[in-house]
Amino acid sequence: RPAAGEARALAALPMHLVARVGAARVGIVHGDAASLAGWGFAQETLSTSAGRLSAQAAFDRAQVEVFASSHTCLPVLQRFADSRAIVNNGSAGMPNFRGERFGVATRISLFKSTDAIYSMETSGVFVEAIALRYDHTAWEKRFLKLWPAGSPAHRSYYKRITSGPSYAVGEALREALLHEERQHA
Repeated sequence: RPAAGEARALAALPMHLVARVGAARVGIVHGDAASLAGWGFAQETLSTSAGRLSAQAAFDRAQVEVFASSHTCLPVLQRFADSRAIVNNGSAGMPNFRGERFGVATRISLFKSTDAIYSMETSGVFVEAIALRYDHTAWEKRFLKLWPAGSPAHRSYYKRITSGPSYAVGEALREALLHEERQHA
């Protein structure tokens, strides 16, 4: 739990931030474009036509080419019409893919990384997922000390920590669907 001063500092941070990487405007959010705790940029939502159409409307309102989000549990890099993209790193602190033991961080740069798990060039920038390697044994030991078997956190996360979720790397990188691009135009 943060101390009072830390809590005030966190509360003073903006809900949204726009940064420029090269010529691209990047909207940085925790949840989605409408809510700090929103799930509109979750991979499950972006797998639906309604979710993608809603995201396209968010691009129009925010006037950004890329949205970077970090709220939801699984990563996704979704391309949209007009060279726009949403990237969600999933979780930096635990496995994001079946059989893997690393977190994921988002990298947005003018230059392509040689270390990307997956990458997309859009709006003049490279949007990439980078593996965050950590000491898995130490993390599991600490987790079990804080949340022993039977605790709510153990029930929710332990299987993912040890085996990863039922989600493959190939499911995270998604191209735009042409029929939705035509509907939006």
